[in-house]
Amino acid sequence: MISSLEQIVDTYNYTYSDSFIQICDNDFYFQFSGKKALAYMETTRNEADNRRLSEISSPIQHLATEYRKINEPVLTGKAKESIYTTYVKTKQSLVIAQSHVKPIVIKDKIAGLFIDNSITNNILNFDFSLLGNNFAENSATITKMDKSNKEHQELFTEIEELIVFLIVIGKVDKEIADLLQTAGVFLSRAGVSKLIARKIFPKLNTDTRNQFISQVFYRGLIKGLPAILLNNQDLFNLTFKGFMSHN
Repeated sequence: MISSLEQIVDTYNYTYSDSFIQICDNDFYFQFSGKKALAYMETTRNEADNRRLSEISSPIQHLATEYRKINEPVLTGKAKESIYTTYVKTKQSLVIAQSHVKPIVIKDKIAGLFIDNSITNNILNFDFSLLGNNFAENSATITKMDKSNKEHQELFTEIEELIVFLIVIGKVDKEIADLLQTAGVFLSRAGVSKLIARKIFPKLNTDTRNQFISQVFYRGLIKGLPAILLNNQDLFNLTFKGFMSHN
């Protein structure tokens, strides 16, 4: 029977040493970080163990307070989990880290946090302005489900949100139709054109692509990549084909 956080950490050191997984204690000190997670943070085991993010030199160090604010409800038992996405720019690439955080419960008490990360690092020449003004000054930003995200979801369906993003990054209707097939939505180019003109544009009271894109940015409707894009690797790869690293 597991009776301490140390036992869990020992198990993960043995079985998940090369993973994206991280474990924090209930004071937010890292007790375990897989090698891939350490590479994402651009740090080492010696530099990360028994330290808080605010004490670790990393491209995401300046986000320490925000991470704590997001995860504290999980640690205090007020939330069952937290889910968020971090975008990190390094030179001309974009690193996307999706994090799913759950409490570690031992003897009916929360002893720490289990952080399961999924990381993609292969988009080059990405227009970082799409992710908001935070990227103008900082190397990383976070998006999470909040009131504004929910309002956006109510305005556009999941598929419409994808189409909005594809319009903004310059995809034409034929390209959008091809990409939608990868998402399991089968529309012809003409069908996509009708959907955009009759259903999507009117939601922002616009008639043309230029008007629509201007309204999208004016209203701050793009704060991250659409969830359907992050959760479908084939769709992700095809969307950014031509911007991907060939290393």
